[in-house]
Amino acid sequence: MRTTLAALAALSLAATSAAASAEDLVIPRADLDLSSKHDQRLMENRIAAAARKYCGATAARTGTRIRHPDEARCVAEAKRLAGERLALLIDEESQKGG
Repeated sequence: MRTTLAALAALSLAATSAAASAEDLVIPRADLDLSSKHDQRLMENRIAAAARKYCGATAARTGTRIRHPDEARCVAEAKRLAGERLALLIDEESQKGG
């Protein structure tokens, strides 16, 4: 199963790097038990990596290591939205009993 974080598609393109697209960001979670703190941390790491990739923050730069401010805002917003979705998923799983 894969979790679609459709909220990320709603990010304003004006606030994202040119590399970001309006497509949904999909992060696999079938191998995780979100009732486990360990697996929650793994999912948070996946979210962070996916947010950086989605916003173009993983792209190689020639001549500078300085990131564009829009890129940092995009990553922060993507992580915030995905974190909200993750909290809902964790709550759903805890209500099911794991």
